[in-house]
Amino acid sequence: MDSITPEPRQYYVRDIMTRDIVKVGPDTSVSDIAVLMSQHRISGVPVVDAQDRVLGVVTELDMVVRNTRFKLPAFFTL
Repeated sequence: MDSITPEPRQYYVRDIMTRDIVKVGPDTSVSDIAVLMSQHRISGVPVVDAQDRVLGVVTELDMVVRNTRFKLPAFFTL
């Protein structure tokens, strides 16, 4: 007897996007953005100018990578 595997569902942006947009200005502090992301349970926010034009996006990954200061060793022993 052959088992029938259903085809995976096709997802679209509309299926996963946040509809209540939280946006910030370019002068918003990183700590304020972290609080907003936590409060709204989101992983990124658009950065907009005074006319609501998108200037960029800040994500959790941006905040982690840019605020993490570490130095990898030149070599290491396994």
